[in-house]
Amino acid sequence: MRNFNKIPAVVICMFAFLASIVLIVKIRENTQHFKAEKNNIIALLNFNERLLDVEEAIPLYGDWVWENKYEEYQHDLKMADHYYGIALNWVVVLLLFNGLVLVLLSLYYWKSNRWFGASMGLLTVSLILLVTGIFTPLLELEAYKENLEIKVEVDAAALLSDIQQAVAKIPFVGSTSADYLEDLLPEFEGEQYKWRKVYPDKMYFFYENKGLFDVLRVLWGTGNYPIALIVGVFSFLVPCVKLMASFIFLFSPAKRMNRLRNGIGFLTKFSMLDVMVVSIFLTYFTFDELSTGVDTNSSLLMGVYFIAGYVLLAMIAGVTVDKYHDNLLANMQNE
Repeated sequence: MRNFNKIPAVVICMFAFLASIVLIVKIRENTQHFKAEKNNIIALLNFNERLLDVEEAIPLYGDWVWENKYEEYQHDLKMADHYYGIALNWVVVLLLFNGLVLVLLSLYYWKSNRWFGASMGLLTVSLILLVTGIFTPLLELEAYKENLEIKVEVDAAALLSDIQQAVAKIPFVGSTSADYLEDLLPEFEGEQYKWRKVYPDKMYFFYENKGLFDVLRVLWGTGNYPIALIVGVFSFLVPCVKLMASFIFLFSPAKRMNRLRNGIGFLTKFSMLDVMVVSIFLTYFTFDELSTGVDTNSSLLMGVYFIAGYVLLAMIAGVTVDKYHDNLLANMQNE
């Protein structure tokens, strides 16, 4: 059982990884377009562009302004869904392709060394899931108010008095107009001027949509170098090194396997991806329950599923690698 050809596994895994990179680029491009369209929506419907927009607040005219914004909003929303749908189609292709690679390796080495074939397939798919998860969005968080209603109630006499004082400062005609307004004051005594404005659909106060790579880029760009390095090393570099060490383990002589095995176990302690997956799910389930006075919503995006898939498959791969090692030692003892 020890003497079997490992070259086909190397060729298949290299081809699978390179082909998957092409698919990952397609997924990344479309998720970036999706993110850009969602950011356009937020820029259009955010607090500053709606509540502080004087034109939209004007009766009748504001309705026409909103109709133009609503058309643009629906177009951007449709395009965002379109790009995310295309990305999901490429995800299906990626998963089917890698599932085929895993089955092919398992069947090819089923008789000669099934644990080697399963380990190579699982490690390759785990690496591809990890890379995809790093470069795709993880979580979408938004805080907004739907159909926000603004009510204003002003003392009519006080308002008219302020207007009268302002008019009085106008040269030539100011004094006459001010006297006329002063005569009107008794008629408005005790009256209340009420104004009500409803901003239809959503008004955004907060929106966030980032993947792990985007977070690292923002941290580095804002000068938070220590945090960027810590997150990057323990959530990306350590898992990659662990996978590479596992690949090397499968091709190493039996004498070096124990040292590599201990090294892989040591690296496993420092991987943060399983902790990150748990924290993302906690954020997802708790963000909707925040008492902020506005509506909150959270959505899990494809990246978190890729990271979770990596964590699961990496655990299974660890079991199959150990099985390969144990079988190899058992065969050596029998000989």
